[in-house]
Amino acid sequence: MLEGNPFPLLDNQQIIMTITLNPEIEEYVQEQARRHGLHNADAYVEQVLQRDRVRQEDLPTTDEIARMTPRQAAEALGRFGRGRYLRPDLTVKNLINEGRRL
Repeated sequence: MLEGNPFPLLDNQQIIMTITLNPEIEEYVQEQARRHGLHNADAYVEQVLQRDRVRQEDLPTTDEIARMTPRQAAEALGRFGRGRYLRPDLTVKNLINEGRRL
């Protein structure tokens, strides 16, 4: 379950939005909500969007990237990749190390 208000400027008010999904996507969202033990699809969508919001906040802006030295860029990429997996046997760290070998 999400903690805190994902829209802090609304002072605990809710935004109600209707989104129309094609049947295949709607079924997928419902299935994922069940798999994650959430009470409904709305809770799953909220969780996914909150997680994406946190990830976006971790990323440097385009202007920040443009001002980085190569070392700073590599460090930022390392911080971004920490704990993220592309598939179980392939991490961002492994890809960075592979790039260094080339």
